[in-house]
Amino acid sequence: TIKKGINSGLEFIVDKDYNYLNDFVRLYESTMNKVEADSFFYFQQNYFTLFKAGIKNSFLGLVSFNGTIISGAIFFYSTKYGHYHLSGSDVNFLHTNPNNFMLYEASKVMKSLGVEKFHLGGGINSDEQNSLYQFKSKFSRIKYNFYIGKSIFNSEIYNLLCNEWMIENPEKQKQFKHHLLKYKY
Repeated sequence: TIKKGINSGLEFIVDKDYNYLNDFVRLYESTMNKVEADSFFYFQQNYFTLFKAGIKNSFLGLVSFNGTIISGAIFFYSTKYGHYHLSGSDVNFLHTNPNNFMLYEASKVMKSLGVEKFHLGGGINSDEQNSLYQFKSKFSRIKYNFYIGKSIFNSEIYNLLCNEWMIENPEKQKQFKHHLLKYKY
């Protein structure tokens, strides 16, 4: 699959200055629309702008085909660990396998930066049969358990936000009662 991408003329771009940020955001939001993602996964523009403002040890990895950006992701790295953060791709070019090519090329960049372990994340839920998890599983047989730690640093402000949210969204209280950031919904 990766050789097919190479032979079809795909090119990989490492963008540490986030010059292609608008292209990436367009691809990311298009992908979230395609998979009918929860509103939690739609970030405000300022979230992405923070990367351009100077999030160190990160880069946009992009795939170009005939001069058009068709796939991209945000990658983080620190000492010996790398992480695949958010990604998006143009559905019209999926036949070129840009995401396989992108992860292959990003892994080479990570290795050159001293990264020894490159974490791709899981799927869209805990079901090992979901397509995103299946796609990522093809890159390695190594699997780790994944946990999310949750801490509230300012309980007073957090409770205020949650109470305002509950007043404005009574119909959502049951569905999101156990979500830490329920006020985002």
